[in-house]
Amino acid sequence: MLAAKQGTVEYQLSGQPSKVAAFAPMTVAGVSWIVVVNAPRDEVTGFIRTNSIETLGLFSVVGIVVGVTFFSVYRNFRQDIVIAEKAKHLREKERLVEQLRETSDYLQNLFDSANAPIVVWTPALRITRFNHACERLTGYTASAVVGQELRMLFPEESRDE
Repeated sequence: MLAAKQGTVEYQLSGQPSKVAAFAPMTVAGVSWIVVVNAPRDEVTGFIRTNSIETLGLFSVVGIVVGVTFFSVYRNFRQDIVIAEKAKHLREKERLVEQLRETSDYLQNLFDSANAPIVVWTPALRITRFNHACERLTGYTASAVVGQELRMLFPEESRDE
């Protein structure tokens, strides 16, 4: 060990506690030295044990922080995906509502401006729609016939047929 000029050795003198000696080369201002540290073995092992426990504790804290951070980032990422999916769904819904409104407006304009009389009724034969051509043909207004039975549009003598 002295030939290598570095290392550690444990020794015990008769009747004395065990000691540890450490040797290491060092150069200061161009002069080479061999530094020797001599300490009781219990102090060295106690220092190592204390530092190991503290280091393990710090690693545990770092692990917990990394875990919580990962979970938080993952959760935020997942929430961003859900929000993006909901936004996409909402845009699609808005597009469909706009298409439905345009179709409804188109059909309403077609219904209102048609020259042919158009009457719409339920399966129970109640009038639900009555266009302007029907108003001109029958003399009834839409507000007067909507909700009435369809047979009211036919002459009295043919209503029972």
